[in-house]
Amino acid sequence: MDGPYELPVVTFESCKGPKKSNLTSVSSSVIRDEKGEWIFSFNLTILEEVKLDQIKITTFSLKNNKRNLLYAYKLKEPCKHFLFASIIESKFNAVNCRVKKGLYGLNLNMSEILRSFLGTSFFYGEYLFKTHITTKTGNLFCSESSTQFSKKGETAVASFQSD
Repeated sequence: MDGPYELPVVTFESCKGPKKSNLTSVSSSVIRDEKGEWIFSFNLTILEEVKLDQIKITTFSLKNNKRNLLYAYKLKEPCKHFLFASIIESKFNAVNCRVKKGLYGLNLNMSEILRSFLGTSFFYGEYLFKTHITTKTGNLFCSESSTQFSKKGETAVASFQSD
């Protein structure tokens, strides 16, 4: 069944990326603000200047502890994408998709990002979103976020784990 949704349950975990070397150090948390929006907060230390080459988001439906692949969304030019370009430019002061070495604090309203990406109506159920952000030489970011899409009025729960 589908329709207007809210996100009563959100979990977040850092994960190991697909490349051998990690180019960042990450600490993170997830909270629900006074408006009921899910905010993912990150402190991301980029260890050397990098050029973002790819963002890959893989989406699975979760049922009976089994993952079913729904789609894999791969962006080979993330700084040209309608949603990610503005985040990369504003949060990292990126020029030509290059991000300088340093500490970056990010607060991302994931409820708003999901509405921008999925719209205001979606299929009810539990989903896992796995995100990899990479360069040619290493991993910048890897996360797994589990989200429960439910009818409005359900109780909120959040949890997170950070490496």
